Amino acid sequence: MNHKEIERWHRLRNIKRAAQILVVVVLVFLVSVYAVSRIVGPEPDDIGSPGEVKSGIRIDNFSFSSPGIHPWDLRAAGAQVSDTLDRVVLKDFKVVYRGGEGGNIVLRADSGELDRATRNFSAGGNVTVTQGDFQFKTSEISYSEDKGLVQSSSLVHARGPSTEISGMGLKVWVKREEVELEQDVTVILYNVNLFNPGRKLPF
Repeated sequence: MNHKEIERWHRLRNIKRAAQILVVVVLVFLVSVYAVSRIVGPEPDDIGSPGEVKSGIRIDNFSFSSPGIHPWDLRAAGAQVSDTLDRVVLKDFKVVYRGGEGGNIVLRADSGELDRATRNFSAGGNVTVTQGDFQFKTSEISYSEDKGLVQSSSLVHARGPSTEISGMGLKVWVKREEVELEQDVTVILYNVNLFNPGRKLPF
C-alpha cells in the first residue's frame, strides 16, 4: 500500500468516525428535546375542550333567573363560573320559560354555556324542548334574550298526541308561543279524527 492509499484510507476512516459521532449527537439532541417537552408541555388531560372554563368557581346546584314580562329560570346540576362572573359553563341543566295559555316551555340539555350579561345561552347533548303534550328533540340549540327566540339548525324530531314531526331547523318564539320547523318537514298523523276540519294544528 503506497503513501496515497494510506492517506486515503485514513481520510475515509475519519469521515466514517465523524458521521458516527454526528448521528450520536443528533440522537442525544432528539431525546433531550423529547424529555424537556414531556416535563414542560401540558398533559393531554390539561388541554381544555371548547367551551371549558379553566379557572373560576365551581358551583353545584347552580341557579339563574331572568325577570321581565316573560321570565325564565335556569337550574343546573353543576356549573363553572368564570373569574369575570359573566360566563358560566353548565352541566345537566333545565330552563323553564313562564308561558301563557300554552303553559310553560321547558328546555333540558346535558351541557351548555350561559352569558350572564346578555342572558343568551347555548345548549348541546340530548336537547329537549317541551310545551304541553309536545316535545321536540335535537342535538344543539341556542337562545337569544333580545329576540325571545330558541333556535336550532340541526335535525329535529317531535312527538305529540297521535303526531310525529321531523325537519331541519327549529325556531321557538317564546313570547308568542309559536314553533316553526324550517326545512324538509314531515308530519305523521296517527288519528286524523283528533283534528276538527278548519282547526289549526297545535304547534
